[in-house]
Amino acid sequence: TVPAEWIGLDLKLTPGRYDFTGTVSLLSVIHKLEMADFVRVKITVYEGAPIWKVAGAIARSLEIDSASVWSVLHDSSLIASLDLPYLEGHLYPSTYIVPWGTPPELVVREMVATFKSLTDSIFVNADMTGLNRYDLLKLASIIQAETRVETEQPQVSSVYRNRLKLRMRLDADPTVIYGLGGLSRPLLRAELKTATPFNTYMRYGLPPI
Repeated sequence: TVPAEWIGLDLKLTPGRYDFTGTVSLLSVIHKLEMADFVRVKITVYEGAPIWKVAGAIARSLEIDSASVWSVLHDSSLIASLDLPYLEGHLYPSTYIVPWGTPPELVVREMVATFKSLTDSIFVNADMTGLNRYDLLKLASIIQAETRVETEQPQVSSVYRNRLKLRMRLDADPTVIYGLGGLSRPLLRAELKTATPFNTYMRYGLPPI
């Protein structure tokens, strides 16, 4: 075998996870190392996933600390560079295939870019509805969390839009659940009185995020 230093590979080797399973020739090993051909990992974000679940999905797939991903998702300079007020709702739900070791910031940028490319045309007439694009996104998220049955969503939308026009409280359970950090059980009646910025039983208008 040829020593790595003879071909200069030792000077340009990129640390990472490589797959050398099966029958692999020396040349293919060298090629993988030269090209930094890392193992690919799959990151799956499901529709309606709140930002903390997105953070968990990224952290598990990249095998990094979820706290570091959470920090990226709330990095004000990153958010500003993406021309957004916040990332919640702008991380497009899909399956992303990325090289192991990809910085979480790059994953976030790809998710946001995918969201913008697929939804920008939807918001062209946002001002005609009386709501800006961010308010429309909030309302759509609440409606989706309220019911996954598409035939029911127009009626739910009509109820919430009317409440907004009449300056009534939305009284939307999904916003209360979000403010409680998510629940894996039915919402309790007593929890409707829990004061959070997202409790639309206690606050008027749409939640802040």
